[in-house]
Amino acid sequence: MKRERYMYGVRGEQYGIWNTAKKCWQFGICEDTPMLAEARLFQRIGDDARKWRFEVRVLPAEMRKAKPDPLLLAELQRKDRELKLLSRETEQIKAELAAAISDLDSACASLPTCAQCHYCKHHPCPDEMNDECDEFSRWEWRGLQTEKEAG
Repeated sequence: MKRERYMYGVRGEQYGIWNTAKKCWQFGICEDTPMLAEARLFQRIGDDARKWRFEVRVLPAEMRKAKPDPLLLAELQRKDRELKLLSRETEQIKAELAAAISDLDSACASLPTCAQCHYCKHHPCPDEMNDECDEFSRWEWRGLQTEKEAG
């Protein structure tokens, strides 16, 4: 195969990997030039691609992958850009929410908490604590004197 054909291929042809030992096409490789097909083979199987049984050959017409319509390809690229932009915006929103939650948690840490369940007054006691933490004893604040201690 001449160097020009190896590097640039022939217009309209696609190349794949033929296993001469098994007499079949392998790895589903379909590239525009023989050089690209061989490079793809090396990506797939590494140095074993140097073995005698693998050859780069022109694919039969029924095995060639069709090129997408240029208009369809442009539409897919536009949608891909939109998805990337949306994912970036989603990550920014997640980061802002995480910062707001940490700010809220730090603000709640400075508030007095219930003596039994240790939740601040902005967060209700968990359901499993509601039986033990009744409405009147729920808000005995740590660090503050209750009516009994003040008396």
